[in-house]
Amino acid sequence: MVGVIAILGLVLGRPAWWVAVTPLVAVGAFGLWGTLERERAAHSLARGTTAVGRAIVAAQWTAVVVGTGAILLAAFRVLGALIGTVIS
Repeated sequence: MVGVIAILGLVLGRPAWWVAVTPLVAVGAFGLWGTLERERAAHSLARGTTAVGRAIVAAQWTAVVVGTGAILLAAFRVLGALIGTVIS
């Protein structure tokens, strides 16, 4: 929760710094995925057999999609900064 508040504060307080937020979102999504995986394993939930198991799997896939999108956005932003403006 503290991380979400920090990310929102960074985006709202310094909109030009949104680039710094994307790696944080990727790391947070990875952490969320791991937490959900441990929760599933702790309760011995088979993937998709119960409503709780299906909800955990759906949340894990959401974390994967958000994290992957954030890291790709960060990578392309860094690549764009390194290449710079190309005038042909």
